[in-house]
Amino acid sequence: MTITQILKQFDKASLTTISKLTIRELEEEKKGHWVAYVDEGNESYDVHVKFLGKQVDFTSCDCGVQEDQLCAHKTKMLLMLDDKLKGKKVVDKPVAKKTLSKKKVSESEILLRASDQEIVYEWLIKTFASNKVLEQDFILSFSAPECKEYTVNDVVSIVKTIASSSFKVKRNADANTVKEFIRLLNLAIEPIEKFTVFNITKPLALDIYLCIIEEVLTLKRGVKTTSTRLNTFVEKLIEKYALSLLNVNDKDAVNRSISSLFKKIKDENNYERCGFLLLILQSIYKLSDSDIKYYCAEESILLVKKLDKHRGPFYSVILFLLNVVLENKVFNQCYNDFICHSFDNETTITLLKELVPIDVTFVIDKCELLINTNNKLESTQEYRKILISIYEERNDVEKLVKLKKESFLVDFKYDDYIYILENTHEKTEWNKFRYKAYDKMKYKKYTHTVFYQIMCHENNIKKMLEYIVSTYQVIVCQYKEILYNYNPAEFLIKVFRLGQYSHYDEEDNIDLANYIASKYSKDAIFKVYKDYKSYSSSCLNKLIVELAENK
Repeated sequence: MTITQILKQFDKASLTTISKLTIRELEEEKKGHWVAYVDEGNESYDVHVKFLGKQVDFTSCDCGVQEDQLCAHKTKMLLMLDDKLKGKKVVDKPVAKKTLSKKKVSESEILLRASDQEIVYEWLIKTFASNKVLEQDFILSFSAPECKEYTVNDVVSIVKTIASSSFKVKRNADANTVKEFIRLLNLAIEPIEKFTVFNITKPLALDIYLCIIEEVLTLKRGVKTTSTRLNTFVEKLIEKYALSLLNVNDKDAVNRSISSLFKKIKDENNYERCGFLLLILQSIYKLSDSDIKYYCAEESILLVKKLDKHRGPFYSVILFLLNVVLENKVFNQCYNDFICHSFDNETTITLLKELVPIDVTFVIDKCELLINTNNKLESTQEYRKILISIYEERNDVEKLVKLKKESFLVDFKYDDYIYILENTHEKTEWNKFRYKAYDKMKYKKYTHTVFYQIMCHENNIKKMLEYIVSTYQVIVCQYKEILYNYNPAEFLIKVFRLGQYSHYDEEDNIDLANYIASKYSKDAIFKVYKDYKSYSSSCLNKLIVELAENK
């Protein structure tokens, strides 16, 4: 549903109450993914809203409400986003104007100044024993900075200590707990990062960054939370390593570090660790200049020769290597070292597309093999598209018809249907395909734009009327004249059957309602309405009846 459709579920009084809640730090963390804090009384809740186009795809709130339910905090954020996305000016947190006054000394500050130092010392010792987060904060804030070297074991111990003090034995963590953990972790690794920057071209620096990434992501798997801050922390940490390395003036040292990273990937047997190394390599490549990118391409040529391409951990690595050599135009030097793998569609599809001008016969044979050994049309559609592009170049009609028949049952393209119609000369064969196509489309609402195009092209108005009740109002509106002229009485009944409910995936079509109200008498409309009354306060039927009453 869109934001507007969701908010329609609430009455005005509820929305007025909800709008009084305070929202803070509203930001678009990723494209279409918004996060914010919503305050209610003394509590603060971490709220996420994700869009897919204009549709609200996902919402979450750490108040405990389920993903598919709405709470006041989610609704407040939707209200704010509704205004923001419409271009209205929004304010995260209104601040009341106050007259300046002298700073008020708190009661705790007065007591602290008046208390004996030994008593305060004893109290802090007891408090630290029961509050490990406060103890870690104290240690990190007041310990004297050390100029020391760090080992991987040192860093692992530091991260584990902070995690233990922040999460204890919790399996669930709210946004504030995660936020506090990240704050403490950033304090703790600040001196470590200074150490690694000075040693960034040494293998130890990579090992230290890698162990922090592993510890944080292992923690993320063990703690249930809606917060995205752990992922964001890791992304920023990887970027810091990449930028620190690329800022080194000694390009030979940088190249040696990159070569070492490629070697680590080759030798790594652990799937997860291989993935972390790849993330680091991808970040370095993304941020590097053309010279470093070309060096990565040369390393990719060497690595792809040595990798065991049948091992799962390397599938994503091979795709990265393929994209690197393609971008740097050195694919011709190593294309024989890449293999097509039925379990790695993305790499295989990319590889076959690039091999068309080099060895088209191999591409045709491989695509046909992959299609024939997989009975799921959807899984092999991209291979079919490669073959279609080849046979279109050759104008091989017979093979194109065969491929487009299969392709149509996945993509449902109108032009493919017409091509098949115009080039299938055997009537029995055509009827068999047409029956299968109709049977597939009538149950898939998302295909109905094409379905109605086809039925209209074939002048199959009877079928168009039949499927009105299971299609979109906008499609009915598009063909309203044809449907009305074919059978006015049946058209009115079908429209009222369609319009009994409000549909989550579309708004009521005012043009269709106006058309019905203008074409039929008030008596005719109310006669049909008796049999197909509205089942929601706002639906197409209600709209039609209101327009008819005002005639």
